[in-house]
Amino acid sequence: MKRFIRLHIHSTCASYSSLDTLLYKEVDEFIHKDCEVDGDDFIEICFIEDKTFYNGSLFKEYHNTAEYKNLVNKYIQEGYKEGTPKEMEDFYDRKEARRHRHREEENYIFCFPYEEYHRDRIQGGFSNRIWNNKILVNYTQNNPFGYVGHTVRKANLDEYLEIQFMGINNKNSNEFKLEDIFCRWLTSTDGRHFGDSLECYDFEKQKDMIDAHLNEMYNLAYIWSKSDHKGTLRSTKELMEKYKENLI
Repeated sequence: MKRFIRLHIHSTCASYSSLDTLLYKEVDEFIHKDCEVDGDDFIEICFIEDKTFYNGSLFKEYHNTAEYKNLVNKYIQEGYKEGTPKEMEDFYDRKEARRHRHREEENYIFCFPYEEYHRDRIQGGFSNRIWNNKILVNYTQNNPFGYVGHTVRKANLDEYLEIQFMGINNKNSNEFKLEDIFCRWLTSTDGRHFGDSLECYDFEKQKDMIDAHLNEMYNLAYIWSKSDHKGTLRSTKELMEKYKENLI
């Protein structure tokens, strides 16, 4: 078994910044008392951090300072190197494959790598009527955000959500089809945040949360569908007041 240290040198007061430095070193054994170890039958990885510059304001960057560069060079002189070792890349690939297999066994809709996305793979429990709505067809040509892109989705959750939403009394049917309002919500940031909020709850609790959120789903999607919506939170609030008689 091979053992590697992954050293994360922070360049600012943030858990991760693209300007941070990651260094790697192969060792015979781990001597760090506070390291986090992850591994399998082929490799073990010790994760450690250097928080020398993890202080002050989030907007203060140290990556271009002489002190930061000297710190990085000190570790390089101790045998650390830039660039992820091939053994670690293979480890991450195996770990990701295990994660996808587990998600498939748990019946999650998203159980495949990002680059293998196709809209036909994520219909889940939505009916053909909803899934083939032009709003969703256009939105899901690429990896989606919104409710349809959240990782907690399962077919039974989609099905329940659709049944409950499509049972709403659409008091604005003279303006919009209910299925269009539903699809508008499915593509929204509100839909994504709501979907993410369902994580770690069982199906019965998730159904309760859907039921409690239905009116808000409808009202927001109705407002967003209006031609005079300007795409801002302020506009949403103003139109909520303007069209309050049309809300449920």
